[in-house]
Amino acid sequence: MGSNGYARPAASRTTSNNILGAILGYGELAQKAVPEGGVVRRYLDNVMHAGDRAKSARRNASSRFSRRRRRRKRGAINMQAVIEETF
Repeated sequence: MGSNGYARPAASRTTSNNILGAILGYGELAQKAVPEGGVVRRYLDNVMHAGDRAKSARRNASSRFSRRRRRRKRGAINMQAVIEETF
């Protein structure tokens, strides 16, 4: 959804999906090229984890604005847990 409150055009959603796909794809290739246990590998693992979360958020946002889905009540987000997981 854009800053004006209206849904973003499909081209914008497609572009963000393509960018996310490239990040996850190249991240996976980099993970395979770096040995486990090192600092760089830990950074790449964090990038991939964040990418997976972004992919999930993107999917949820897409389904939220789909007319086919029924609305359901959502629980509160534990922001402290999200922040701790990020760091």
